[in-house]
Amino acid sequence: PMLKENLGEYKRLGFDFIFAESENYSRYSNMRLQSFYELRDYVAYHLMLDTEQDTAPLVDEFMTHFYGPAAKNMKNYYEYLAKRQEEEKGWLGITHPSRRKFLDAEFFAKVTVWLEQAEKAVSRDKVLRQRVRQERMIVDEAILNMRDSLVKAGYKTATVDELVSNLEKDYAEAYEKYYINIEERKKGLEEKIAAIRAIKSRPPLPQELQGRRVFDYYWSIPTAEGGSFQIIQDKEACTGFAMAPRNPKKVAGFHARPPSFGFYDRLATKDQLSMNIPYSKLAQDEKYHWYRIGRIKPNAGTIMWLHWSWHCTAPVQNVFSATEPDKVYDVFISLKVQGPSYVKGSEKPDEMLVDRVVLAEYFDDETTPAGGFGNY
Repeated sequence: PMLKENLGEYKRLGFDFIFAESENYSRYSNMRLQSFYELRDYVAYHLMLDTEQDTAPLVDEFMTHFYGPAAKNMKNYYEYLAKRQEEEKGWLGITHPSRRKFLDAEFFAKVTVWLEQAEKAVSRDKVLRQRVRQERMIVDEAILNMRDSLVKAGYKTATVDELVSNLEKDYAEAYEKYYINIEERKKGLEEKIAAIRAIKSRPPLPQELQGRRVFDYYWSIPTAEGGSFQIIQDKEACTGFAMAPRNPKKVAGFHARPPSFGFYDRLATKDQLSMNIPYSKLAQDEKYHWYRIGRIKPNAGTIMWLHWSWHCTAPVQNVFSATEPDKVYDVFISLKVQGPSYVKGSEKPDEMLVDRVVLAEYFDDETTPAGGFGNY
């Protein structure tokens, strides 16, 4: 509905041309397909020719020709998805999938049946089957990421191994479909599969944080040499990888400051949290330790930074919920420091490594006290 409304408004305003960006092509290694991606483009194209036309016949036409014998089940899924999305009170664009209320056990139970029936209907047609599997892939990835909560709610999902195996096959087909450049396709697929496998080996949550709703950030693949920060292999890290700030411009005193971390609000253009860990509080055994760096109420524009240089930043918009805008979280960082700038008498090169960041929901000072976990 919004697609027709928006294009109609552009026409009423006198627009002659519209540039629509689409990122499912070779320059982008991190593929993030949306549900019914081709349907959206098909309907948008025809609406650009005539913004007044009814979209229902366009959807029917697309379903019939794009999915063949699977059209009925795919349309059932599409209509149910659209219906459930209407239940969402917040704006979908700033509500991370894990925070969308309609993605519940009932949703996945129903759509899985339609997708299984659709795949069965086109099992002998490789092209049509891939089109169905592309939609199933998006659902499977959501299930993999939300599996713990779905199982708890009574949804009987496939095993983690089955989900990962299916996603590896489906993404291989998707990358072959959308990527023209073979080298970029290979690189992008390797990174995507590594990220999927990382979910399979998700590190356990510290005992002190169990029972709390958490958002867990860690790394699973190395990055190329030469950047302002790198993800490097470290056998002591929780996943075998850690973030390490780099000094490519040879800035003086790069390790002459205590480790600092923070959160910045891009909407209000101001700091939400900024904290230095004093040298006196740094563990001296050159191993990973947890540090509590503060409490934060994130919004849709919040990003975190993990070094004073600000070269290593990451968005955390998945934490924010438009329906629960006042939720507050305690922030914990797993940090290892080494070298003489941080550890007295150390003969190792200076290094600051972060292998994990956890935002844990705050309830009250008695249930989730500030102390009791983390060195500082």
